[in-house]
Amino acid sequence: MGYVINSEGKKIRVNNPDGYCAENVVLVNDDTILIDKYMINIFKKVLYENSSDTELVAEIVIDDEPTNDEIIFHMALNGVNRYSGYATVETIKVLDFK
Repeated sequence: MGYVINSEGKKIRVNNPDGYCAENVVLVNDDTILIDKYMINIFKKVLYENSSDTELVAEIVIDDEPTNDEIIFHMALNGVNRYSGYATVETIKVLDFK
């Protein structure tokens, strides 16, 4: 048996052969889970505008928390050096299945 999640985050069990639902919902099954991943965001200064402006040049999603060496690698790969940008690391939630 599956369930739907409505806009308030409430799970509603579904055993409806017609598949009809009057609410705005998302259909998921019991194998659906959220897992933690990490996103490295690489920002680079925009040279032709105000020197404080930056733009996002890369988003890298990885399974394990990145080490400093991994962050340095991705910054260098995207042309970011000591003065031209920075990186941030975020924990994100991703849909997956058991």
